[in-house]
Amino acid sequence: MVKRHNIILAGTVAVGLAASAYLGWGTYKEHKRQVAHEQNVVAMVERFKACPDRFVARRECFSETERAGILTEAEGARSGGRHREAGLKFAILGMGNEAREMAGRCNETDRRAIMEELRVREEAEARIRADGIPISGSSHARPRIGGAGSASAAPGASTAAPGASAVPAGSAPVGTEEGAVPAVPADAGPALQIYTTRTNPIELDGTLRGILAQVNTGDSLMKVTTIFERLRRGGTQGVTVMDMAGQMPRTASEAYARGGDCTDLANIVIALLRELQIPGGALVLHFEGAPENTDHMVPYAMIGGRRIIIDLQASRLNETAQGRHTEVLRITYDQAAFMYHREAGDYYRDQGQDTQAIAAYRRAIELYNGDGYTYQNLGVLLERAGDMAGAAQASRRAGELNPRYRRDATRGTYNEELQAGLQSADNRDWAGCVAHFRNALAAGQALTPADRHTIEGNIAACERNGGMRRK
Repeated sequence: MVKRHNIILAGTVAVGLAASAYLGWGTYKEHKRQVAHEQNVVAMVERFKACPDRFVARRECFSETERAGILTEAEGARSGGRHREAGLKFAILGMGNEAREMAGRCNETDRRAIMEELRVREEAEARIRADGIPISGSSHARPRIGGAGSASAAPGASTAAPGASAVPAGSAPVGTEEGAVPAVPADAGPALQIYTTRTNPIELDGTLRGILAQVNTGDSLMKVTTIFERLRRGGTQGVTVMDMAGQMPRTASEAYARGGDCTDLANIVIALLRELQIPGGALVLHFEGAPENTDHMVPYAMIGGRRIIIDLQASRLNETAQGRHTEVLRITYDQAAFMYHREAGDYYRDQGQDTQAIAAYRRAIELYNGDGYTYQNLGVLLERAGDMAGAAQASRRAGELNPRYRRDATRGTYNEELQAGLQSADNRDWAGCVAHFRNALAAGQALTPADRHTIEGNIAACERNGGMRRK
């Protein structure tokens, strides 16, 4: 019924300045961190290799009893507000969504500890892939809007299900057409297609055109009612409702042929309503009592000035799969296609394929530029890629659209100024170096005493190199 859409938690760029002897300590600390990280990755790789059967089956080396015990401890820590403890245990189990959720509730030090545990595990898995050991599924549920399953599922319960990509993490795109991003889900068959940024998820195929002919009788209300009664779960041509965590999103034709979750099923209805020229759009809803990062998407038709919801997971027309809710987004049919590309971005992001994810997020923004979540994730990936200006722009836009991202908008400016300061130092532009580092301090980013001390040291070093007096 609902699926989680997880926000990438961002870090900050290094603040060491190679041109200044003052910052040898900052560089040394970063070196120590990298050495410790590498040692931890190597140790985890060896641990995985020591139990290949368990790793292939469950992506871990715990027995069922051990895993159950750790999971119970993690859930207990989460319920008790011990977010660092819970996040680390979720990370150890490879439960990326839950670990990131806990990290988002921590202070900066604890957040970094959780994210480092996740990075160690993810890098170890990537090396296992490179060594040719098969993996049965993805270590992350695909963060999406609205999942599949029972409408009575307990709020906060994990809906993650293993999925797999035919393309190893980190593989470069090898498309035969511009915009192609070649990754085929593990269950790919005749009804599934290779993702491309030009894919239209609400395009009708021959089968759906046959259904269109069957429902194209009577007035608009009769058509909408027929669509719902035929295609709803349990209807005469009822769709298959699935948990799509860890898999690529599906177009209308794919979802009808193979099943899907709420956004996939919404594509079917939108494709039919659009072809029938019945006005309407789609809603993204948040159900009362659901976790903050869990939403549900449904299409609607406008008939006689009345909005009629068509939720194929509900039992009756104009009802949703669950009860009371708030409206997160309201979008047109064409704009609704952005969700398909946004979720493709989420999929590639979770596979560690940042280049593909960036392309998908950018396509989503082309279709609809009012979603802070898309800008937030794009900004973090651009930051990872070293495009600090692009990252800052995306982060600022995310903060404008959604207050929960405003802190990261500050971080984007901070990182952009840090990078500009380092570049100025490389170019021996000492005045620019001082100005950019001062701007970084003034950006409003929460800094540790060590980071603040390092930046102030950068400013002093640039002033000395430029023969400037301290202000």
